[in-house]
Parts: sequence; C-alpha cells; structure tokens
Amino acid sequence: MLSGYGSPVQVPGRIVTATLYKTTKGFGFTLSGGDKSGQPVLIKSVKQGSPADTQGGLLAGDILVKVNGQIVSNLTHTGVVQLFKAIPNGAEARLELRRMDQPGPDYQHQPQPYQ
Repeated sequence: MLSGYGSPVQVPGRIVTATLYKTTKGFGFTLSGGDKSGQPVLIKSVKQGSPADTQGGLLAGDILVKVNGQIVSNLTHTGVVQLFKAIPNGAEARLELRRMDQPGPDYQHQPQPYQ
C-alpha cells in the first residue's frame, strides 16, 4: 500500500485527467484507501458503462490526486466521499489521477457519450 504521499508531486505514476458528469446513479466507481489523512485514495472499482468508464476511462488502481482542483491528499476516505456527494446531479467533476500500471506520456481521456 502506498502511504506517506502528502502532496500530489510525491505520488508516483503518470498524470491522468478525466471529466465526469454525475448521474442519479452517481459516477460509477468505488474508492479505497485514505484511512488516515496523507494516505492515498484509490479507485477500487469501475462499473462498466458508467460515467467513470465511458467518460473518464478510470481504472481500478488509479490514485486520486485532485477533484475539481482541490488536492485530496490531506483528506481521509470519508472526506473524499463527501466531496463527491456534494457534487449535484448533472454537474461536472474534473479529476486528476496518477496511473502506475501503464507507463507513457500524460494524457487526457477523450470522453464517450453516456447512455
């Protein structure tokens, strides 16, 4: 488990940016980690066909760095969940993540329409 990454600069991996729009069913992903402030919060799972999948291209294991410009490394798991819950249905969530499983240049996911 990754721990002790107090700032996004210290989080390993390439930068991934994604823009998701919240539906009445949420964003379509679950989180893990962040038991204490300073421990990374990771994408645990992504529901197939959800905004996290089709709009954001999120993958299990991605490390969440920012939500709508707010650094989340100082938040616990509960704090990050509250950030997402506070986003109204239909509103945008801009995410910055770090992806460790695929080396390569930083990129921005090209969204697909959510049906």
